[in-house]
Amino acid sequence: MFSCEKNALFKSVIHIGFQERRLQYMEREQIKEWQTQRFNERILEIDVPLSYGLLEAVNSSTNINECEFVWDPTHDIGVFLKVNCISTEFTAKKHGGEKGVPFRIVIDTYSVNNQSEKLHSASCQVKVFKPKGADRKHKTDREKMCKRLQSDKEKYHPQYDYTIFRDLCPSDSWALVHSNNSNYASGGTSPTPSSPVSSGCSPQSPPLEYLLDSPKKDCYEGTPATSTTDTREGSESFPDRTAAISHDSTPSQCIAWLQKNMFGSYVKEFSSFTGADILNLTRTDLIEICGAANGIRLYNALHKKGYVTTYVRLPTQKAYSAIYLKTTRVVEFVTKIKSFCGLPNEYNCEFFVSGPAGTRVIVTDEVVCNMLQDSLFVVECIEGTCDEQCCVFLRQMMN
Repeated sequence: MFSCEKNALFKSVIHIGFQERRLQYMEREQIKEWQTQRFNERILEIDVPLSYGLLEAVNSSTNINECEFVWDPTHDIGVFLKVNCISTEFTAKKHGGEKGVPFRIVIDTYSVNNQSEKLHSASCQVKVFKPKGADRKHKTDREKMCKRLQSDKEKYHPQYDYTIFRDLCPSDSWALVHSNNSNYASGGTSPTPSSPVSSGCSPQSPPLEYLLDSPKKDCYEGTPATSTTDTREGSESFPDRTAAISHDSTPSQCIAWLQKNMFGSYVKEFSSFTGADILNLTRTDLIEICGAANGIRLYNALHKKGYVTTYVRLPTQKAYSAIYLKTTRVVEFVTKIKSFCGLPNEYNCEFFVSGPAGTRVIVTDEVVCNMLQDSLFVVECIEGTCDEQCCVFLRQMMN
């Protein structure tokens, strides 16, 4: 699966989110609510005592539904996971008989030496129940299957003692994050199944590409996974769906935007609304109009974070030049700074931003992602010596 060069190491990021699209849009809110009820607990973590062959295992400190590990493809390894919540925790509370929502586990793999490029991505669907509930569900599924005709049984996957991960497009940003993000569907040296999750007889599901809007449209260069989910917001799954609604948008422009962003069923409610009318609606207002799921989804789509804009100048200049970032990737940021400074793109140099007390902070994806909108920087190019590389230092100025 990977070209195993000598001493090559890989980092895999595991993210658990929701399988159903309607819940993907609410993932951030659902996880925050779960976190308030289960303070200081994690949804997903690596079971280190049971795992073997790992060089490093880290549970994300910022995302309680994400963890990562570093591994050597020339060694046999196994990763065991703990999922500390059950599928019924995210369903409407009844007096028993909750159906439970399916989860989606995504594994994104990167080279340790180049973590900006995703090498492989795979995912599977799981449902998590308490032992008693899981046994009861398996028994019910077996009884239902026994009653079916042989011709109907052929439409279902046979039961295995393990779960197969299906390949995703390498640039899929699902996040779920971000995002998004152990076992692989393709051959080659790979992590073993993380936990004994039994997949009961279930209807044969279509390839994962068809769970998304379009196999081709979803294979675009997404934002760093995390987001898993970073989590990435559900609205990021729909790039380039016409210009965003602004305060100057007319009712007809608003209707066109709603239709092209999968809110066509609410055109009647917003038929006379201008852009200013819609943008002035609060999250609560939209939930009352569209319901909980679609109201939150519409609010996120209307108020999603736009492109990051920074302003830079050289020490000898008095005016700033604007730099617009379409992604929060360090690759794009570095490329545009090199272009601004007149440096060749292939020129090898280090990039730093000013930290507390003038310290130098290495520019990474995370640093770019957390840059404030409309930040001001003075760019200083420092020539290297025989032993040191050239470096570019971005000194932040106060607005």
